[in-house]
Amino acid sequence: MARSGRMTVLILFVIAALAIVCFILWSQLQAQKMLVASYKEKVDSLSGVTQVDAKKVNDLFIERFFNYQNTADRYKNIKEIMTRQGLQAAHPSGGEIPEKGADVTASVRNVQTYEYTHDRTHVEYINTFIQTLSYNGENSNATMMIKTKLLYMDGLGWKIDDLENIPLSSQPIKILGS
Repeated sequence: MARSGRMTVLILFVIAALAIVCFILWSQLQAQKMLVASYKEKVDSLSGVTQVDAKKVNDLFIERFFNYQNTADRYKNIKEIMTRQGLQAAHPSGGEIPEKGADVTASVRNVQTYEYTHDRTHVEYINTFIQTLSYNGENSNATMMIKTKLLYMDGLGWKIDDLENIPLSSQPIKILGS
């Protein structure tokens, strides 16, 4: 009898241990299911991300920032497509953006764009164009090269996160040995 009592206790112990192990495995399975659902949601949100939309934002930035009727307009026209860091890069002096700008008009032509995709949420563009500035009836042309970095932000879409004016040399290239 004592032996069957011990056997019963041992069986109950094994059943209890199996129940605990099953509960632990079930809990881990639920956590993994939640993780998979989270990843699936992230993949679904990124599957709608296209670089075509990034190109449209880049083109819109070039159009709005480098075509203007006065200097204050250029900042007002780009706010919705910029991150805070992007706006700081566009106005690096750090001062307040002027309410009324100088009556300088600008226009661009011959825009060429080159794209580099880092990943699904980071794209860079090199933009070259000729900009014509007009002030007091005087026109001047400058060839510009601007690098824009775009970031895809969940719920907001593509935004310009940084930009850089790449200086172009006005000196002819010298070939060594000639």
